[in-house]
Amino acid sequence: MLKRFRFIIIFILIFMSLLPAMAADIPSEKTILNDGDRYFLSGDYESALREYRRAARLYPESRTAYISQGNTYVKMERYPEAVKAYKEALAIDPSFAPVHNNLGWVYLHSNQFDLAKKEFYEALRLDPEYARASVNLGLAYLGGGEYVAAETIFRQLCEKYPDEAANYNDLAISLAGQNRIAEAMEAIKSAAELSPKNPTVEVNYGFLEYLSRLPGKAIQRWKKALVISPDFVYAQVNLASAYYNMGNPVKAVSIWQRILENHPGNPSALGGLTGIYFMEGDLPKALLYAKKLVFYNPDLKAGHRNLGWIYLSYGNTRLADKEFEQAGGLESNDPIVIFGVAAVAEKDENLNLAFQAYSRGLELASNWGEAHYRLGLLYLKMKKMPEALAETEKAVEYGYKTQEARLLYARLLLENQRGSEAAGILKELLDKDPDLAEAEYLLARYYARKEMKETAVQHLKRACLLEEKYCQTWSSEPDLSPLIPLMKKSNDNQEPSGERLLNT
Repeated sequence: MLKRFRFIIIFILIFMSLLPAMAADIPSEKTILNDGDRYFLSGDYESALREYRRAARLYPESRTAYISQGNTYVKMERYPEAVKAYKEALAIDPSFAPVHNNLGWVYLHSNQFDLAKKEFYEALRLDPEYARASVNLGLAYLGGGEYVAAETIFRQLCEKYPDEAANYNDLAISLAGQNRIAEAMEAIKSAAELSPKNPTVEVNYGFLEYLSRLPGKAIQRWKKALVISPDFVYAQVNLASAYYNMGNPVKAVSIWQRILENHPGNPSALGGLTGIYFMEGDLPKALLYAKKLVFYNPDLKAGHRNLGWIYLSYGNTRLADKEFEQAGGLESNDPIVIFGVAAVAEKDENLNLAFQAYSRGLELASNWGEAHYRLGLLYLKMKKMPEALAETEKAVEYGYKTQEARLLYARLLLENQRGSEAAGILKELLDKDPDLAEAEYLLARYYARKEMKETAVQHLKRACLLEEKYCQTWSSEPDLSPLIPLMKKSNDNQEPSGERLLNT
């Protein structure tokens, strides 16, 4: 027994003698964090994370270890993990304003503007002089489209820090969002004077000049921004868009492709190329760039929307419907998505869903002429003539004046006893296209109703010569059947010429 007891004492003494050595092998919190910082500054974020996690494991009350993890995740654009790390830091010390600001910044860049504002307000409550949090709060209001609130914040910042160009720049954006372009120009001018070699200011200055119908000056601004910063993507994107809108698609395509050489996933360049090829009817190229846009930016709803419209153009309603659902479906606030849902439903003969989607889309974009036209066609299929006329009238009023829309409008006017208006539209259409058979046919009906039979016959003969179908059907029309004797007489008086005769 004594022997065993002595053995235990010796073991304890030996173990205790080892403790100082073991403790010495555990590096201090500061040492580990410094190692992580060195990796962070060199751009080796995975190694930095390894050290910061180690610090958090060994020193679980280390606020800095979690903050550093959050900052590293931000650099890696792993925002959900950054949120988790910052929340761990706040669990240790909820009164540290910079962490609230950092967490708000992550929410801001994840388009979660309400959550971002909540964190920035908390940072400012803890530290009312925290200028960075004030700026970020203004940006959160900007991101959410609350331009008046953003203006208030940036005006205060301009008064408090009159030498900060960024505040005038953001004030200009707030004013432009309210369509107060002249005031926005004054603000951006102040920003440019304070920071004459700031590419962001030059880009925004150019954008405001473009909105002021000064495209030449805008282009010079964007070129200046590229002299300051040759790879500044925003300047390149704006230049490409301006060239496209000014009728120079070749130059626009060249710039977009140059952007993709250095930034293969850039959504503006991929979206621009998708749009330009889609408008030109080059569906294979449009599909190629639309797929790249979704591949590099899987959460970008506009990418799924564009892909949906391309699939729809190919007639593939199944894939189109899938992409429109990815873009938000009927719950989307993007009318182009909702009209896509409507177009798919229309092709699939789901008239109830199509009607619901067009109606919802027009709540968001009431002046979209083509949507009114499509809704008018739906009412026509449902045999609701007054509603069909009302929607077609709105389509034309809002600038959707395609030949098909105006023909439908004239036909519905004629059906609703507004013949003189219909005749005026039909004559305008024939001035542009003398071979428009339906216009001739509708004019024949109009003049027949007015008992101007000779004139009606001339238009009817012209319609029949232009399109065979009218030769087969006109005599069954109540408006036109009284013309049978005159048409027969006209045919009898016609000398044989080898051409087909009008069928009576």
